Parts: sequence; C-alpha cells; structure tokens
Amino acid sequence: MTRPLQMFLALFNANLHEFLRDVLAAFFSFFFPLMFVLLFGIVQGNRPTVTYRVGVVDQEHSPTSEQLVSVLSEQDAIKVVSIGSNEDPDVLRDQDLSALLVIPPGSLSGQDATPVALFTDRSDTTRVAYLETALNAAQAELTARATEAEPIFTYETVEPARKPINDFTFLLPGMMALALLQLGLFATATPLIQGRDRGTLRLLAITPVSSTALFMAQLVLRFIMAALQIALVLGVGMMLFDIQLVGSWAALAGVAALGAAMFISIGYAVAGVVPTAQSGQAIVLLLNFAMLFFGGLFFDNTTSPWLEWIGRIFPVTYLGDLFRTVVTGAPADNPVWVSVAVLAGWTVLATVVATRTFRFDMRRA
Repeated sequence: MTRPLQMFLALFNANLHEFLRDVLAAFFSFFFPLMFVLLFGIVQGNRPTVTYRVGVVDQEHSPTSEQLVSVLSEQDAIKVVSIGSNEDPDVLRDQDLSALLVIPPGSLSGQDATPVALFTDRSDTTRVAYLETALNAAQAELTARATEAEPIFTYETVEPARKPINDFTFLLPGMMALALLQLGLFATATPLIQGRDRGTLRLLAITPVSSTALFMAQLVLRFIMAALQIALVLGVGMMLFDIQLVGSWAALAGVAALGAAMFISIGYAVAGVVPTAQSGQAIVLLLNFAMLFFGGLFFDNTTSPWLEWIGRIFPVTYLGDLFRTVVTGAPADNPVWVSVAVLAGWTVLATVVATRTFRFDMRRA
C-alpha cells in the first residue's frame, strides 16, 4: 500500500470516527429524516379516506353502463369523474384518482362478457374493500332491474403498473432531499466550524498531510454517507410502505450525487463565512428551518403563490422536485433541466465562496 493511500485511509478513518462521536450530526443525518418517513408512513396508512375519486372510462355507452355509473354516484363516499375514452391506468396519477373503472364494450351483457376492470392500489385494503362492496351492490341492483338470474356483469380488481401518488409518496422523496440537507448542514458545516473552533483543523494543516488529501478524505466520507442516507430512506419506504421506484437507478444516483455535491459545498461555504462557532450554529439552524418550511418537503407549496415564490429561492425545492419525478414519476413543477441547472449553479457558487473564505483557523489574517 502506497504512502499517499495510507495517509488518505488514515484521514478517512479519523473523519469517520469524528462523525460517529458527534451524536447530533448522526441524528440529523440519518435518524431525523427516517423519523419522518416512519411517522408519516404510519399516519398515511391508518388515515381513513373520506371521499374516493373514481374515474370512469365508459367504452360501452349503453343505458346499462349509464345506470352503473349512476348507482356508483349514489354512494356517499364515491365521487365519479368521467375520463372519456382514455383507459391508461396512469390517469390515476395524473388526475389524483383513488381508482379507475374501465367499462369495455359488451362488458354488461352477461357472465361470459369481458369483465369490468377496477384499477386501484391494492395496498390500501380499506379503499379496496369499500370499492368492491360498492361494485357488488351495483351488480346486484342492476341484475335485479334486468330481472336476470345471473349477474349481468363481472369485474376484476387490477393493480396499476404505476401506483397513484398519495401524501406519503409525495413526502418520501422530500425526505431524501431532507437527508442530504442535514448532511450539508449538520454533518459538514457544523463539524468544520467546531473543528476550527477547537483548533483540530489547524493542527492537521501544520502536519505533512496535504490539504488536498484532507479534503478528499472528508468528501469521500460524506458521499458515502449520502449514499447510505438515500438507501436507508428509500429502503424503508419500499419494505414497509410498498413504495415503487418509477425511474431508473442511474437517474436516482445522479440526482443524489448532484444534491450531495451541492449541500456539501454549501456546508463548506457556511463554515467559511461564519465568524464564530456560536454564530455558525445560529446560521445553520436558521438555514435548516427556512429550507424545511419553504422547500416543499412536507407539503405541496405550489398551492400558495407566496410560498411557491419563496420556495424557489432555496435549492432544496428543486432537489425535492427532481427526487419526486425520479422516484414516483410525478409531473415536475419545473422542467428537469431547470432544476439540474439550479442545483449545478448553487454548487458552483458555494464552491467559489468556500474556496475564497474557508480557513483552518477561526482567526483571520
């Protein structure tokens, strides 16, 4: 093993141990985002739905199909939405529907006809049970009206290839952005500010270790931490809450790498501009609060014009938008190239600020 590699591994190990000893940094980097994933996932799973928006694709256009739609509309918890001739199950996501009912031609003419298809997310057992009960009741009523001995139609419940977006699938990608935000503020800026205040970085600077090796050890450690954060948040969502990754793993890795680079550079920039450790902690907490509230991580801030306007100031808004598009396939609030350009711009800006302001000692020349 070459000497430069030995020095790099020693620095990497020292940075890793420093991070593990910092309970606050570890908590905000890993457990803080995970806490919200578990909390909102459990709440979303247990929250009853008052009204189910059911899209109807009526391809039969017969009096019987109109009666079926009318009977379903009479259910207190069902709001019927006419979709026209589009039978693409992705309309569930595009129009915020709980289910999509497709009535093929000739499906209401007897037992041997093509079954009516009910597209809905099977993981929501309460919703599935209610919708199937409503369809059973409609089946019995229409059969009675037709004075038939056998049901005049059958139906099948189908899992859509891409699940509808609910509050939790909106929130989980935001928690990925939140994890990287905590990495930049509490696992990068805060340890650097504390290290300069204690003199640890100044002592490292006067050793034979080059500043390049020191920075590389810190950067590699933080990129590994970013990968673990994303894997942890997404893994919990997949295993416990049946989240599906719609986009490619390569796209997810690219967004995560860009987000990590941006927030790590912001962390160095913050550590470079703060004059004291005390003011540094205040600035870190203020930035964290502002991005949490205005960044659209917990709720859709596009519903409020002034919240949306303020949110566009913060880079975490664009990172959350990219994660949401890659993970859930949701339509982006901004064109993808715009979000990528904004993140890249913030990365370059923060890097320039960091290289001009960051010092290993709190004392200024």
